[in-house]
Amino acid sequence: SDVCSSDLWYSDMWHLLMQPFKRGMDQVVESGTIKKGLFSLAFMTLAPIIPLLLFNALIFPLFPRTEFNGLVPLFVLGILQPYQLLFLWVLHLYSLLQQAVMASIIYNVIVKKMGGIDDVCAVMKVHFYLYAYAAVYYTVGYIILASIFILTYFFTDNHTVVIGILLLGSVILSLGLLWISVELFSRQVKLSKKKTLIAFLLMMAGMILIGVLIAAFLISLSPNKDLIL
Repeated sequence: SDVCSSDLWYSDMWHLLMQPFKRGMDQVVESGTIKKGLFSLAFMTLAPIIPLLLFNALIFPLFPRTEFNGLVPLFVLGILQPYQLLFLWVLHLYSLLQQAVMASIIYNVIVKKMGGIDDVCAVMKVHFYLYAYAAVYYTVGYIILASIFILTYFFTDNHTVVIGILLLGSVILSLGLLWISVELFSRQVKLSKKKTLIAFLLMMAGMILIGVLIAAFLISLSPNKDLIL
């Protein structure tokens, strides 16, 4: 067996990363499963942690010495302890799974109303793959943006330009991921890209509304709610 075999759990993720529009998305739709998506999510959220921590530890000493960036290498050494790393990963993965389940239920309801395929498991599968893809996508994007930031920081005194480059890069990254998300969901739920985008935005609005309602409910139960408000 090789990486091209769709039976391997990492095959769908591999093709989604390497050639998303050419083969990856179609393979996720046709042969992707919740189980393989979950494996991909678990691995892809764990894999970038160490490179990111080490990258941050390398770039912070380049900046003017402060108490904060002087502590960064010590923080990285502490966080790289296996049990601490495992705890962070489990906590992050649990949070993503909660989001994926909630988003899938909301999105499936919206898609069904708009004439798409009613299959909450298929929607959940896509969410798992997209969250896994986003972990790698933003890791690479962050390293590129941080590298550009370092170059511009030392070669220009105009910090407005530096901040502008970072903001523009962040917007481009977010729009790129949104484009890929809409394209993949469109193929899975059999809706036009326009309807898929509308459903996606409605889902995000629904999740924000639910989050606000949950926060308001928890605040109402707090004995110190006057201090919070």
